Amino acid sequence: MDIQILIRTFGHKYGPPPVDAQIVFDARIIPNPHSHPGMETLTGYDQPVEQFIRAHPALDALLENISLQVDPLITGQLLGNTLVIAIGCKGGRQRSVCVARLCADLFENLLRARRMQARVELEHRDLEHDLQLEFGKGANVYATAS
Repeated sequence: MDIQILIRTFGHKYGPPPVDAQIVFDARIIPNPHSHPGMETLTGYDQPVEQFIRAHPALDALLENISLQVDPLITGQLLGNTLVIAIGCKGGRQRSVCVARLCADLFENLLRARRMQARVELEHRDLEHDLQLEFGKGANVYATAS
């Protein structure tokens, strides 16, 4: 049977987690790259942000916690359904996005190892918010998820 895993990222400063999330994780345990010079406009898709996040031991603990809580949902109760996971940080552009990308890889490898059919998708609710604010009202500058 197929399972779809939808990982949604969000910024706590822009509102609560997505209402359809069945499980929510907080990436604020990892120090905020946004507060470091030169990283303010970067996202979780940019290499310097990913390197910064990967350098902190809190990432390993967070990924292990996520894996321990999500694995039973994937392998047991949710076959044939959609699992919606939300991952938040302060602004929803750096830590949550990077952690979501790492989780997507983790889940894809787990499912492949178990020979399970699955789709893992990412949605980023607040990826563009801070850039619009930093560059002024009406600015047409957006981060791209490439």
